[in-house]
Amino acid sequence: MCSSNPGPSVFRSIGRQMWVEYSSTQTGNSFQASFKKLLDPSFCPGNINSNGTSGSITSPFYPLNYPSDMECTWNLTGPAGSRLTLVFYRICLGICPPSASSSTPCADGLCSSLDIGEVTVGDQHLCPFSSVTPFISVDNQISLSMLTNEQTSRGFVADYHNVFRDEACLQMTQLTNTSGWFSSPNFPANYPDNIQCGWNISIPAGYKIYLNFLDFDLEDCVSSCSCDYVEVAIGKDYAQKKCGTLQPGEWKVKSHFGRDIVVTFKSDSHSNKKGFQAVYTFVPLEAWESVPSVYCPWSESSTTTTPTTAKDSEEQSSQTTKTDISSTAEELSSNGGTDPPTLHTPRNSIGKTQVNSFLWFLTNLALVVFSSCLE
Repeated sequence: MCSSNPGPSVFRSIGRQMWVEYSSTQTGNSFQASFKKLLDPSFCPGNINSNGTSGSITSPFYPLNYPSDMECTWNLTGPAGSRLTLVFYRICLGICPPSASSSTPCADGLCSSLDIGEVTVGDQHLCPFSSVTPFISVDNQISLSMLTNEQTSRGFVADYHNVFRDEACLQMTQLTNTSGWFSSPNFPANYPDNIQCGWNISIPAGYKIYLNFLDFDLEDCVSSCSCDYVEVAIGKDYAQKKCGTLQPGEWKVKSHFGRDIVVTFKSDSHSNKKGFQAVYTFVPLEAWESVPSVYCPWSESSTTTTPTTAKDSEEQSSQTTKTDISSTAEELSSNGGTDPPTLHTPRNSIGKTQVNSFLWFLTNLALVVFSSCLE
C-alpha cells in the first residue's frame, strides 16, 4: 500500500499470524491501524436452531480460558409456540481492570460481559459483578453476546431447553421434564367457572427449582384469597396462596430442593379473568452455588493457560463447597475485593532445592572422575 489517504482497507490472515512492515523515505509520514481476533465459526456458531430439543453452549475454548478482545454471538431459536429456558451451570468473566469504576463496572465497558436479549426480565448486561438466575425467553428466541477485554478467564457453560405450554386442567398433572411451562385453561382468554387444576413438580435429588409466574391476573378478593387463587405448596412446611394481579415475574419460587412442589389453581362462579402462566426449570445444586455475584471459585488466573480436561474441571468444581466459597470471598473482601487471588511460593525452599541438586550433581561427577582414574 502507498499514496495518501488510500481509504479504509481490511486484511484477513489465512492463519494465526499476520506480518506488517512499514517503510518510509520521508519524515512525517504515518498510518493508523487496528486489529481484531476472529474465531473459527465452530466456536461462535451464530444461529442455533434447537428443533424442540435441549443443548449446551460454552464460551470459546472452554474449559480453557476464552480469548481476549473477542466478540461472540449466539442466537437460539426454538419451534413456533415454544419458549426457551437458559440456565448457566458455570460462569466466570474474570476480574474488572483497576481502571473500571467500582460503583458501575458494567457501564464502563471495560469488563468482559455477556448480553442476554429477548428474555422476560428485559435485556440483561452481565459482568463480573452480576448475579445470575435462569432466564426465560419472551417468545421462541434468546440472543447471547459475549464481549471480552484484555483479560481472560474460564467463561461459561449454559444449558437451554425448549418448553411448550401445558394447558391441561386435571385434578393433578405430573410434570417431570427438566423445564416446563403451564397455565390456567384458555390462557390468555378468561378461565372457566368452578374449576380446579393441579400440577405436581417432582424435584430430582441434587437439584433446586426456579419457578417463575410470567403472567398473573385473577379475581381480587383481598388478603384471604377466598375466591379465585393459585397456591404453591412444598411439603408440609411451605404454602403460599395468591390472588388479584401481579407484575410479570413478581412471584418467584426458588431454592427449595428434595421435595415435590404442588401448584393448585381454583376458580369460583364469578369474575373470571385471563389467569396465569408459569415456567419452571431445575438447576443443579452445584451450578446454583457456583454462580456468586463477584468471585468465581473454580476460575483460573488470567495468566493460566495449562490445559485441563473437561472431566478434571468438573471434578474440581464439584469439590468446591459453600464453605470454600465464603472463606475465599472473605479473604478477597479483606483485600478490598478488587485484587485477584495470588499464589506465593516460598523462595527459601526453592533455593534449598537448587543447592541440594547442585551438590548431588557435583558428588556424582566426582564419582565418575574417580572411577575413570581407577581404570
